[in-house]
Amino acid sequence: MAGATGELGRAAIPPLIEAGHEVVGSARAVASAEVVRSLGAEARSVDLFDPEALKAAISGCDAVIRLTTKIPSLTRVRSPRAWEETNRLRTEGARLLLDAVVAAGCGTYISESITFPYADGGDSWLTEDSPVDAASWPVFDAVLAGEDLAEDFTAGGGKGVVLRFSTLYSNDDALSREIRQAMGRRMFPIFGSGDAYVSPLWIPDAGAAIAASLNAPPGVYNVCDDAPMRVQDYAATLTRAWQVRSPLRLPRALAPLLLGGAVNFLLRSQRVSNERFKRTTGWALRAPSIAEGLVLDGAVQPPA
Repeated sequence: MAGATGELGRAAIPPLIEAGHEVVGSARAVASAEVVRSLGAEARSVDLFDPEALKAAISGCDAVIRLTTKIPSLTRVRSPRAWEETNRLRTEGARLLLDAVVAAGCGTYISESITFPYADGGDSWLTEDSPVDAASWPVFDAVLAGEDLAEDFTAGGGKGVVLRFSTLYSNDDALSREIRQAMGRRMFPIFGSGDAYVSPLWIPDAGAAIAASLNAPPGVYNVCDDAPMRVQDYAATLTRAWQVRSPLRLPRALAPLLLGGAVNFLLRSQRVSNERFKRTTGWALRAPSIAEGLVLDGAVQPPA
């Protein structure tokens, strides 16, 4: 597992071990290695841009899972430059990793991706066959290039699986903490009607999906919960759970001024369907909706 100490990696190691797999996780720093070992996996020090180190790290592995991203903070998300490290991991890093996979004779490659490149779907459900709109945000070029690498691996005789994750959340991951703080300061507004859809995914369920994906046929799969929500309902759910003030309502015309070029994807309506992945793998969500996930995380008490 490349990216074993990120939010997804830490969530995926326990269900992989529970499923009977032996897990090897990449870790460069001593503290990172301790995290990997504390979760029950073997830690191997590796520079993800060193071809020989990658080959050594995956020696003996039957499958490789790439979860290498470094998502910028909310305050920097509008800047394409803030995504440069993640872009490099999804392109150059993924190419080097796949070269090592082929050299090691490893037959399965699982690659993270995201649902955000889908074009605005309005009230319609988005499936893996729905159109994408990558031209409106340069970061998406790297996202789709990473997917192409997995598909090339399949075309060459391997099994390449792409997992398009939706909006991840928990009660205590870095991005959720940022959103909570921003909402507390009323700096996480709703632009326009708030009728666009957002598709959340509880991070522990994302980890379980990664484990389930080892049984999936090659292909691209959406990974999200069962209950996409309109933005206004999503914000209301967070407001109640975190006991913060309701978000400001701002005219949609102000969005480009505050969000920059990122407005081209942040305000898209994405009602994403997980039906293909659930049907194919038998993946079962513990939190079918964000309201249930926040209860499981201890953010709120379940209703009487």
